Amino acid sequence: MPQPTMSGAVSHPLVQKILKYQQAMARGDESAAQEVFLDDVSYLVPGANVFSGTYRGPSEVMAYFARLMAATDGTYEITAMNWLVCGDKVILETRNAATRNGQKLEWDEAILFKFRGGRKSKIEMFQADQAAVDRFFGA
Repeated sequence: MPQPTMSGAVSHPLVQKILKYQQAMARGDESAAQEVFLDDVSYLVPGANVFSGTYRGPSEVMAYFARLMAATDGTYEITAMNWLVCGDKVILETRNAATRNGQKLEWDEAILFKFRGGRKSKIEMFQADQAAVDRFFGA
């Protein structure tokens, strides 16, 4: 898979922690990936689809991504990332693409990462077109 286009505060230490997590996941190194999370991390995925809900703890958050890859037969990818940092918060604007059940979707989203003590404590996702994402991922 090609690397996404990167812009914004890519060199910021908190952004680098998120990128190291992504790299660890890509290598299949779940132990290294878990290091970025606090034990009580939560991840809110909005909408009314098979992924909607709140995931709690590093294992549930990481399982969400495994389910996403399985549901898209490994086609899910982020094609562009723009990073913004303010204090202990990181906002990641992304352009995504995936194929599921013979249909392709490209969509934009924003993810808010809140850090505490240099580790992820809360993650919230916001879709630019929630209805399209809900249709694509079904209920």
